[in-house]
Amino acid sequence: MLARRRRPAVLGGDALFPSPLYITHPRLPERAALNRYIDTIYDSGRLTNNGPLVRKLEDRLAQKLDAGFCAAFCNGTGVARGAAFGKAIADLASGRSSPVVDILKTRASPSKPYPRPVTAMGVRIVTAVRFRQAGAEV
Repeated sequence: MLARRRRPAVLGGDALFPSPLYITHPRLPERAALNRYIDTIYDSGRLTNNGPLVRKLEDRLAQKLDAGFCAAFCNGTGVARGAAFGKAIADLASGRSSPVVDILKTRASPSKPYPRPVTAMGVRIVTAVRFRQAGAEV
């Protein structure tokens, strides 16, 4: 049985939440707690690249994931690429064009993947070689 569609609150329907949930208004930490983090950053002179807060995050993640080691990093390239592709998808969905959409349309289509057994064998071989190369690091 299909659920009955409800009219959104912005169009006069009943609200699903007691107060609005604004996605553009994040829940911010207490100012004092935030200032302690900012002081830590300024005192160390490092926001990333082995800064104390990055090390703390890595240690907590390693502990939570029961891993011997964790490395957290982001050079911004993936963020920029994701934002550009997200905008391109929105442009395509709304029927608009943009320079990014034009570039993507000129790219070749993805090639057909190898059969699953061939891919699995390749992954096993490459993984074994990488483990052998890593040696004592693993």
